[in-house]
Amino acid sequence: MEWRIRVYRPGDEAAVSRLAESCFDEALRPYYEEDGCRLFFTYIAPGEIAARQSHGAQLFLAETAEGALAGFLEMRHFCHISMLFTGKMFRHMGVARQLIDRVTPLAVRMHGKDFGGLTLLAVPGAVSVYRKLGFLEDGPEQKACGVRFVPMRRCGGGEAAGDRMDDGQAGD
Repeated sequence: MEWRIRVYRPGDEAAVSRLAESCFDEALRPYYEEDGCRLFFTYIAPGEIAARQSHGAQLFLAETAEGALAGFLEMRHFCHISMLFTGKMFRHMGVARQLIDRVTPLAVRMHGKDFGGLTLLAVPGAVSVYRKLGFLEDGPEQKACGVRFVPMRRCGGGEAAGDRMDDGQAGD
C-alpha cells in the first residue's frame, strides 16, 4: 500500500500526540520506569511537539487517502529518529518502511559525504522490527532516565523512494 507522506503542519500535534500515547500504552510501557514514563508524556505533549518543530525537528506524517494518520516519524538534525510510531490498525502494512525510505535521501542530501546513517534508540522489544527495517545494533542495551534502549544505526541511503514531499521539498 502506498501512503501519503507529508511534512508537519501546525495543528498536527494533537493527532501525533494521541497516536504516540496509544502506541506507548500498547507496547512501550514495560521498558519505562516511572521517571521514563513522565519524560515520555512530557515529550509527546502537543505543545512540546509544536515547539520542537519550530526549533529544527522534522516531523513526517503518513496518511491514508482519506487523511487518517497511519503513522509518523520525527527526527532531529536529519539523522536521529526520535520517534517512529505506526497506528495499531496500520501495522505490517509498510508505513514505517515508507517513512524511513522517504527521509533517508533527505538526510543524505543534508549531510552529504558526512552522512553516517540514521540513528535511533530502540526499546528492546522493537529491536527485531528495526532490524527488518535495515538498522543494526550500535551498542549494548542501556538504561538512562528510566528508559531501557538499544542504540541502532541504519547506514547507506539515497537508493530508496524519492525525496519529494507532498508539501514541497523538506529541508529547502
